[in-house]
Amino acid sequence: MALRAQSIITDGQHLLPGANVARIMSRELPAGSKISRDAEALMQELATEFICFIMSEAKDMSLTDGRRSITSMDLVNACEELDLGEFVGGDYEGLG
Repeated sequence: MALRAQSIITDGQHLLPGANVARIMSRELPAGSKISRDAEALMQELATEFICFIMSEAKDMSLTDGRRSITSMDLVNACEELDLGEFVGGDYEGLG
């Protein structure tokens, strides 16, 4: 029996970059505010899960339409389907 190569994924490899999440958090707080490491880590996990949730819905929509590629309209429609339309703003004409 042949051995199969397995990739080992550590906990941090599936998360958004922590520095980027912390930078976004800092921008939304008053100057001089401090953010604990626990709060940064939690927000990193929440933001990653939020994006995965929307992407999963968009993927399902594209597969239902017989496509393997996710379009920007799939993302818009996924947000609206999940009652997250307030996170999407603007004109969608021209998006494919």
